[in-house]
Amino acid sequence: MLPFIFDESALAHIEKLDELILTFRVWGVNPQGEICIEVFNRDKRNEEPFNSFECSIYQEGKVTAYMPTHNEEYIHGVEVIWLEEWSNPEYYDEQRTFNHGGFECNALNKNSDDLFFTEEEVDSNFNKELWKDFHALIFAMASQSAGHCMNAMEKNRYSAADLHVIISAGYDGAGEHMGY
Repeated sequence: MLPFIFDESALAHIEKLDELILTFRVWGVNPQGEICIEVFNRDKRNEEPFNSFECSIYQEGKVTAYMPTHNEEYIHGVEVIWLEEWSNPEYYDEQRTFNHGGFECNALNKNSDDLFFTEEEVDSNFNKELWKDFHALIFAMASQSAGHCMNAMEKNRYSAADLHVIISAGYDGAGEHMGY
């Protein structure tokens, strides 16, 4: 049994597919305290940051799913939805959206006290968050500020609160560069 559910639109879309491969990751915790999960519509285990940790494999019918073992419990129970308007990869850049091939996850209301991120995940998450909003030099300055903040923490495991501080440092760095 898969440890997540699909909404009706996702189930209808899956019926049209020969197979569906999904790779999940915990993105962070939103201001409402809900866990945010990103789902990719392909196997990303050989790409950063996924290649830096182990993944559990789930398979049922047409669906194969990969989940990072260290955060797997925070993904269990999430609802995966499908939005047709986001299903064409020509209309979005994977690095600037949380919807992939039309699939995305609803936020999950679950205790996140013990949730943690690896250094590679934090780096990937803050760079994606900043890249969504900035280009070229501004992105570079924001990313550098976030990286300095992360390095100053001198950790190898980061909490959701740490991730918020690091991303905020990136936005502050962009603001400083733009003269705010």
